[in-house]
Parts: sequence; structure tokens; C-alpha cells
Amino acid sequence: MNDRVGFVSIARRLRTNMVTLAALSLLLLHSLRTLTQDAKAPAWDRVADNVYRSRTAARSYLLVSDRRGLLIGAAEGIDPQSLPAQVERVELVLLTHHHRDSSSAAERFIAANITVRAPELTAAYLLPDGVAAYWKKSMPVVEPGRFLTLFERFWSDWTYLVHPIGIAGVDCSLKPGEKLRWQDWSLAVIGTPGHSKDHCSYLATRGDQRLIFSGDAIHSAGRVWSPYSMEWHHQKDEGFVAASVSLRVLAALQPTHLLPEHGEPLAGQEIVPALLSTAESLSQLGVLKNFDAYSKQVGPQPTYKFLAPEQVGTANPMGNPVPWTKLSPHLLVSGNTYALLSKDGPVLLMDPYSANIVDRVAELQRDHQAGPVEVTCISHAHNDHYTGIFALPKRSSFQVWTLDRIAAVVDDPFRWLAPYVDPRLPRVDRSLQDNEVIRWHEYELRAHHLPGQTDFGMGLEVTIDGRKCLFTGDNFYHVEQYSGGGGWSGRNRGLPLGYARTAEKILKLKPDWILAEHGGAFEFNSEDFQRRRDFAVRAAEVADRLSPSGRHQADWDPQQVRVEPLISRASIQQPTQLKITTNNAHGRATTIKAASLRPDLCDTANVEFKAASDRETSAVLTLTLRANTPRGRHIIPLSVTADDQPLPSDTFAVLIVE
Repeated sequence: MNDRVGFVSIARRLRTNMVTLAALSLLLLHSLRTLTQDAKAPAWDRVADNVYRSRTAARSYLLVSDRRGLLIGAAEGIDPQSLPAQVERVELVLLTHHHRDSSSAAERFIAANITVRAPELTAAYLLPDGVAAYWKKSMPVVEPGRFLTLFERFWSDWTYLVHPIGIAGVDCSLKPGEKLRWQDWSLAVIGTPGHSKDHCSYLATRGDQRLIFSGDAIHSAGRVWSPYSMEWHHQKDEGFVAASVSLRVLAALQPTHLLPEHGEPLAGQEIVPALLSTAESLSQLGVLKNFDAYSKQVGPQPTYKFLAPEQVGTANPMGNPVPWTKLSPHLLVSGNTYALLSKDGPVLLMDPYSANIVDRVAELQRDHQAGPVEVTCISHAHNDHYTGIFALPKRSSFQVWTLDRIAAVVDDPFRWLAPYVDPRLPRVDRSLQDNEVIRWHEYELRAHHLPGQTDFGMGLEVTIDGRKCLFTGDNFYHVEQYSGGGGWSGRNRGLPLGYARTAEKILKLKPDWILAEHGGAFEFNSEDFQRRRDFAVRAAEVADRLSPSGRHQADWDPQQVRVEPLISRASIQQPTQLKITTNNAHGRATTIKAASLRPDLCDTANVEFKAASDRETSAVLTLTLRANTPRGRHIIPLSVTADDQPLPSDTFAVLIVE
């Protein structure tokens, strides 16, 4: 009996312990899940009364009232459940602009039936139809037999950080000046274009609080995030001018707090000086996108002549409409194309452009006793300087020559993110080295790498009819044409110090004639080119001052970390290797991390590598597309960091799934 009682007692204790153990196990499992969720959820910091900021790469902000929240910015990593303890739910989300790092979490809030609103102009780069139109325009499909028009080229829409697919359900109806009321907060929509064309900020007021949520209009005093995104065009200054005006508008509002999406919050008396000093640098840079404006500030313009005034600007979308002008007995120009005639007949065409080049060649032979086209040269990798190659008959009857770095682009247009590159292949026959000398009939031509408008630029130095001539592509124009230059920009891979090196080289060469494109041949003037060199050096100084890293060579590059080739083919459920490359212009060795951001197509793939300073370094990122991946073209954006800090880099791959 006692044994039986003892056995029952032991059994009861075991059962009790098992129940307790099970309960402890469930509690432990719940705790582990909670810890895991908390580890993934962003932390939030209080930055003002009832205002919290996320610690995500792009900052999101929460206005709080009565345990409810209004979210401004929807950075990656934010979702309706990852909120600070002071907030039970978000009632409204406001976006400042379309960039991926600022708006990628919007769809999570839409899925939770939370209203997401954005500026009117954001629709073109955030909603599904607008995003589809952007990628179609950026990468047009070539139809056989149809001659591409001037601006129908790869990457012709100068907009950045666009989502791979649009986000349905965003209410893109906010207008500058519109007033909103939420709980006990009053909000005003402030149009602040510059960082992007659609950018806006929000002024939130309550009591004596005047908070400006400035998006990426400013990074910190004197600096702007991803400064290349203000380049709405490769040559014009409109983005910088707009950005400068926007900061002056914000300063006039006399905010008590300035809350950027990149950079630290500012408060009190430090705000207005920060806004105005940054606006002034942007204004200066606007001038420094325009050589003519800079030269006029220096003093009276040097005087020098156009060589063929009737040709200036005649290279337009219709081709080379004006008959040849004879600059000297063996040198002629028609719009965007130069013809160098040899004494024994054959012709070298510099930059054959347009479908009607055939008519211009016939005119050469009829009116100027020229022989057949033997060589065509390409000055730089913009297709308004070489599409005539595709129109000339008997491709095997002439050769194509260009600098090696230009050949790498025009013969492999899917390798780089570069604007205005023709998707058709001209097939370069001879790739020239910098400073290489080539004999062609009685002429000795020396090739020069001439960075400026683009890094993919070549000059040809040659004496023609007793004059020392230099073909310079689109780098330089007479100050009375196109503001005096072809413009510098990050997407075009042409930055100020490249211009400075080229201007310095030309000062040493001292040619008689500068054979600029678009009909703009002009006399060389030493003082003019000294100003061009000084203009470029000054532009680099101001660009450095505006860059978050202090080095514009890095921050002004939309793909300081890039995928190469940009466009490649992939197979479903087969490993696809992407080459991740950086030139690392930060002036120090850095640890680069890159991760894919298309969970709908593949699991996140990561790569980490050490990048040497100011040197090209590469690594391989391998991803595998899911079985349900649809056929067609897919954009795979990547998040990238250097030493665990986010980079202002528009990095993505394009995969063609057949």
C-alpha cells in the first residue's frame, strides 16, 4: 500500500514537472521568437516631444499623439508591427519622394489597410504604370529596321533609385501648399524639388513646435545626400537651382527642428545657417555646371572665332541637314560629322551621324571629288556621334576606330549603366591606346584620352593643311554655344577633375583649331582654356564640399558599387553569378557589403569583400531565381554599404529570363 502511494506520488510529481517543463518550453520559445523579432525590428530614438526616428539606413519619423502614429518616410525595415512602445498603430504614412531607400516599406502599410500618401509628381516613378514606363524608356527594345531617334537611347530618363516594380495603392495626390490635420498636429506640404523632381518636405506644427521633415533635401550643414540625383540632365543646372531654392524656402519657415532622412537632426539656431550655407554652395555649383556663366564672372570673355558659323547647332534629331562647309582644302564639317580627305581619295569620317549620312557622303564624292569612306572614328560613347555607322552601306568596306575605353562601351552596351549608348553594335575594328600614333595615308594621328563630358572620350590630334587640329568630341564649345561645354555629371561618368586634366592637356598641346562637335569648330585661345581648367578645379572643390564623404569622385557616382555586366541572361532555378565591382574612390580601403532586394524573385543573396583604395575591386554575388519567376526582364536592386555605412549608390542588375 505504501509502495503504491509512493508510486502515485512520484507519478503526480513527474506529471506536474512535465507540465511545468512544457510551459517553460513554450515560454522560452515565445521569448526566443520575441527576441528574434526585436532583433530584426528597427530601434527608435526620441528626437523631439512626441517625435521618434528609426535607426534604419534611411530614417523614418513618427509623430505620436494618444498612442497613435503618423509615419513620414517608409524606409526598408519598417512595418506596421515594428513600432516604438509608445505607439499602438500607425494611421497615416506620408512619403517625401520616390527613391527606393525612402519608400520601399510603403506596400507593407498598404497591405495593412493604412493610407500611404505621396506628392503628385511621385506617381510617375512609384505607381506601377509609371515605373513600367520609366524602365521601358530607359531601356528601349530595338525593333529591326527602325532607326532610333536622338533621345531614344538607354538611360535617357535622368531619374534615379526607381523601384523595380511599382507600388500599387499609394495615393499620389499631395500638392505643394496643401494643409493636413492629424490629431493635434497641423501639417503643410512644402514642395522642395532638387534631390529629386518629385521631392517634398512637411512642416508639422503643434504649440511652439515647428518641425520640418526634410526628406533628402539636405544631409547636414553644407552637404547633400546622393548629390548626383540633382542632375536632371547631363548639362543643365536646373536640379541644383531647384535644390538651392528649396533650402531657402525651408529656412524662411524658421523651423525649431530639421529632421532629414539621411544625416542627424538639427535644432534651434543651427538650422537656418545650415540651410542657407548649403543653398549657397548649391547655387555656386549651378554656376559651375555652366562654363559660360563662370567665365563671365571672371571677367570679359576672351574673343575667338567660330570656324563655320552656319554649322553651329545643326546636328539635330533630323541628322546632318546642312551641306558640307570646307574648313580647309582637306577638312570639311557637316553638323555633327567631320570629313578628313586624303590626297589620294579615301575619306576618314569623325563621328558619322544620322541616317542621312549616306546623302552627305554622296555629296562629298560629287562636289568635293572625295573617294570612298575608308575609316570612321568615334569620339565618345553617345550614339548621336556614331549612328551613321549603321546607315552606311557595305560595312565590310570601312573600319571603325576608337579609343579602347570607348570600344568597351559601344561594343558591349549592356555592360555599363551609361546614357545615350546605342544598343546596336558598331563592331570596333581597331581599339586605340591613349597617346598611340596611327598613320593613315599622309596623316599622322595621335589618340588622346579626353575625359570631361564623359570618361569615355577620345581626342585626335592631327595636322591638316598646315594647321594643328584637335578633335574634341562634346567636351568643349565656343562660349556662345551650349554654355561652352558638354556638361559634367555622375551618370555620364564625367566629373570636373577629368575636365581639368583635359583642359591642361590642351593648354600644353596648343592646337590651332578645336574641332568641337555639333558644328562648333573654333579657334584655340589660351586664356579661354586656362579659364576652363580653373572652372573645373573650382567645380571639384564645391562638389567635394557638398559630398557627405568629402570626395565627390565617390558620392557623385550613381554606381560607385555596380553590377557588371549591367544586363545579363539568367535561367530559373539555376545559380546566376553577378560581378559586383567598385572603384572605391573614398581614399581608403573599405569593406563593401551588397545584398539583393527582390524577395519575390529569390532569397536574399549577400556578398562581402575588402575594396582597395582608389582601385577597382570585384567580388561575385550568386543568386537563384525561384521556380515561379516569370519570363521577361527583371530589375534586381542591391543595398550596399561601406564599412557598414549606407552608400548613396543606385546599384542594380537587370536579368533577362527566357
